[in-house]
Amino acid sequence: MAHLGEELKKFEKELDKIELLQLLETKTKVPKLYLVGGAAALIFLLVLFGVLDSLITNLIGFIYPAYVTLQTIENPTRETSIQWTTYWVC
Repeated sequence: MAHLGEELKKFEKELDKIELLQLLETKTKVPKLYLVGGAAALIFLLVLFGVLDSLITNLIGFIYPAYVTLQTIENPTRETSIQWTTYWVC
């Protein structure tokens, strides 16, 4: 159980890097971790019940990776280049 707490702390540190989440947390007074968890649960339920499922899965499976790949091309690092090249090959 202690391992889970450490992973949540690491995840929260990663969330601290996202300015939009910081802004939402300030305006709503809801912790970032709850905002992300709620959004993930909402997306899961929408896909489960078939509401906008093709749009959501296309966004997650193609649009987001394409966006991040373009960012990687603009600011390449070895680690991200390998990660996204592997993604597209698979």
